[in-house]
Amino acid sequence: MLTGAHSSRPDTHSSLVTRHEYYSLRTTHNSQLTTRNSLLTTHHFNIRSVYYIFGFLFLVMAILVATCAETTILMCYFQLCNEDYRWWWRSLLSSGSCAGYIFLYSIWYFMTELDINGLVPAMLYFGYMLIISISFFLLTASVGFFSCFWFVDKIYGSIKVD
Repeated sequence: MLTGAHSSRPDTHSSLVTRHEYYSLRTTHNSQLTTRNSLLTTHHFNIRSVYYIFGFLFLVMAILVATCAETTILMCYFQLCNEDYRWWWRSLLSSGSCAGYIFLYSIWYFMTELDINGLVPAMLYFGYMLIISISFFLLTASVGFFSCFWFVDKIYGSIKVD
């Protein structure tokens, strides 16, 4: 057998490392390299996907805000054309009413998809869904109100009184 730098495995008679020790060290080293390379690849992939998720959520949030603002401005315009000037509460309810849809959908989802048994888990689920629905109402209603307030300020600010 070859000994020295050119051999693929050491000669057991001339080396201090036995055959068993050599193969176990080689296997351990190869598995560590494979694990390290897969962790690096997974690590980089997860970092890039997190940024995609936040960008997508930002885009959806911008579309939600734009839709709430445009819908409320349109409903306020129709109301002002009918000479009904009580737009304050209606601007809140016209864009905030989608929170009611979210709560109704959570009831449907509870009845058809979830397998929750017991009063406490059901109360916990509906409690959290009520908090989420109220938060969504406050978010969309405030967007609707401030956009309608801006619209009314712009259209009545442009009227010149001589």
